Amino acid sequence: RSSSERMLGLSRRTAQVESFRVMEVLKRATEMEALGRKVFHLEVGQPRTGAPKSAVQAAQEALRSGLPLGYTEANGLASLRRRIATWYAE
Repeated sequence: RSSSERMLGLSRRTAQVESFRVMEVLKRATEMEALGRKVFHLEVGQPRTGAPKSAVQAAQEALRSGLPLGYTEANGLASLRRRIATWYAE
């Protein structure tokens, strides 16, 4: 197959991919704002407030502890992924 034929096949498959749910929430929030409703955006973007004091304190304590800090797995925490999968399945 030619590259254009392969691209056409890819385009057809991508048309079947469901949108990321947060984008649906953002679309609805934008529609509500257009209707004059006050919307607090918690779906995407950067927060407009600082971190809670308790989170700042916990981070400072973790840094002072001298224990090695690391990253989660690239795929995220397995326990969190399971809970999210369960929520979507319900």
